[in-house]
Amino acid sequence: MSPLQLVSRQCVATSCSCQGVPNGLFCGDGQLNCIPGHVYQCGGNGQNSCDFGIRNSCEQCGQLQC
Repeated sequence: MSPLQLVSRQCVATSCSCQGVPNGLFCGDGQLNCIPGHVYQCGGNGQNSCDFGIRNSCEQCGQLQC
């Protein structure tokens, strides 16, 4: 595997609530059961989310891209 190749991660259901967050990826901020530094994907219902684990930019600046 080359150093630039991305490795897909499995969606792990979580109790992190993404109510009020648009569908898509977001960084956890320690609120609503979301772990700081982890990247989540908000589901279509605006309540369920998947935890994809730690993301460097979420740890560094709390955003998907710093």
